[in-house]
Amino acid sequence: MERLNVRVLSFIVALVAGCDTTSPAAERVVLEGPEFLVTTESELLGTATDIEVAPNGTVVVADGLSHRLLLLSADTNEDPHILGNEGAGPGEFQRPGPIGFIGDTLHVFDRGNGRRQLMSLDGAVHGTGAMFPEADVAWPALLPDGGAIVGTFGADSALAVIYDRSGNRTRLLGVPVAPHQAFWDFTAMKRMAVEGEVPAQFRNQVRPVPAGGGDVWLVLTAEGEVHRYDATGSLQVRASIHDATMAATFDAYVRRNREDGRAFAFSGLSYVHDAIVNNNDLWLLLNVEEPAPPTILVLDREGMLVTRMEIPGISEANTFAIDRNRGQLILGLQQAAAIVAVTLP
Repeated sequence: MERLNVRVLSFIVALVAGCDTTSPAAERVVLEGPEFLVTTESELLGTATDIEVAPNGTVVVADGLSHRLLLLSADTNEDPHILGNEGAGPGEFQRPGPIGFIGDTLHVFDRGNGRRQLMSLDGAVHGTGAMFPEADVAWPALLPDGGAIVGTFGADSALAVIYDRSGNRTRLLGVPVAPHQAFWDFTAMKRMAVEGEVPAQFRNQVRPVPAGGGDVWLVLTAEGEVHRYDATGSLQVRASIHDATMAATFDAYVRRNREDGRAFAFSGLSYVHDAIVNNNDLWLLLNVEEPAPPTILVLDREGMLVTRMEIPGISEANTFAIDRNRGQLILGLQQAAAIVAVTLP
């Protein structure tokens, strides 16, 4: 594999926190020369819904369009391996993702079948469990004990709820930033979007990210905020995300809704496609409009921006993972139906 040319530039980017602090000088990192692990021409992938790296180095891709998993061995000489297919039996899936590992066991949120499947990478199914409430519509995050964090869209006067592995509620997190709307009136939501407003349902939408030690980040994907809570559920950090790409993302949201004349056809807003925690930092994969390249913001535990990464040469990155052993980013490209790797500095 050819090592990528990494250029590191210094620049100032402000991320204004709830306590009205700003970030110090942050690094701008440009990662050049992505290597394709799965190409469009291979037709192996429908769309990458989620990506995880197994303890043995295998890259596991949840394919929500083809209803299966794609395994990329740590041995680059091995061909990709397809695991499962569409269906409702053991080892079969309907809209799989997200996915995660607890030890060597792969946990698959099989959302179309309303269940969780516990598997090994050879395809053996070790158990199933009922889907956590709301996890079929809200993006859940797997916890180390087998429980999950699931967004509420503002229900129960909270932004998210934590469940134990048996599906019992253990704690509510956060306070809605907009009044909860139990009924989704898409015609009314469409009118708001056309007028340049964001419906409450999307303002309260979160991407939960476990942060270790019982801490949790909630990324408010349409509000452009990140909140960190401690193990007791107390808010520790509230910070607003500011990036030059976000204005174009908002303009595209308004434009898509104005161009689609159907009264009920609503196109949502999200500034963040994916989020993970790495070495206590929160990594955010932004939803950017072309010609801007895929962009990742790295925030420290206080919500301060420390690094901004750009990855030219590719587009439409919608999910990612970090291969710590190889020091690589693994990204899914939605429109290209491809997987790429880029080396971190």
